[in-house]
Amino acid sequence: TIYQWNGKDSNKDERMKASNFVTQLKGQRGKAKSEVLDEADTSKRHEFWTALGDGDATASKGDDSDVAGFTPVLFKLSDASGSLEMTKVAEGQKFDRAALDSNDVFLLDSGHEIF
Repeated sequence: TIYQWNGKDSNKDERMKASNFVTQLKGQRGKAKSEVLDEADTSKRHEFWTALGDGDATASKGDDSDVAGFTPVLFKLSDASGSLEMTKVAEGQKFDRAALDSNDVFLLDSGHEIF
């Protein structure tokens, strides 16, 4: 399941951009399910919180063969142009840290997880 978690202070543009990204991921992943979670309305017992676990990034569920052929992708989320835009910055197994800009948000889709 692909979760779109909307923070209580997120604005409509951020939520729309996240929704567009989830739709894009679903298109790439075939039969993927998605669910939108709003911070104020999501129970602390929801499986989303359970899946996050105790913060141990090495904990994993699922079958890694599902993403064996996946190529990791680095995306940049920026409002430098005056509107919120997401662009693909790099693709492959290794990324140059110089591609990161502290003024923007970056998402790394590893196929296993999104960071």
